[in-house]
Amino acid sequence: MIKTSQFSIFKTSVGVISEQLLKDAIKALCKELTGASLTTVIQDFNGNNHNVLVGIKSSELPRGIGFNLDSNGNMVVIGDGYGSYGTWEKYSTLGQNYAKAFKVLQNVKNKNPHATARMQVREKAVEMEIAY
Repeated sequence: MIKTSQFSIFKTSVGVISEQLLKDAIKALCKELTGASLTTVIQDFNGNNHNVLVGIKSSELPRGIGFNLDSNGNMVVIGDGYGSYGTWEKYSTLGQNYAKAFKVLQNVKNKNPHATARMQVREKAVEMEIAY
């Protein structure tokens, strides 16, 4: 059987976000994932490196998953899930959900600078509690 790379770039529905918001969201997500670490280089199945704005690697996803912004500021998910598709899809969904939650939090803090939030991963969902 021939193994082939499934390197893909997916545009998300998160919408336009800043580079800093994306980095902050993925950094927060990474802290919630056991054994995960941040990276700026991911690999495809063939071992080729791909630079990303921010990414996550773990023992479950050793080649990593990346998160970038397209030319319009929309979040895109990048990577090769071959052999680890379940984890890749989970991290992709959580990354998007964290970015959405951080976008909401940013809007709340623009209206109320003293607001605080607590977020937790629940399977593929992100639970956010905001206090004023």
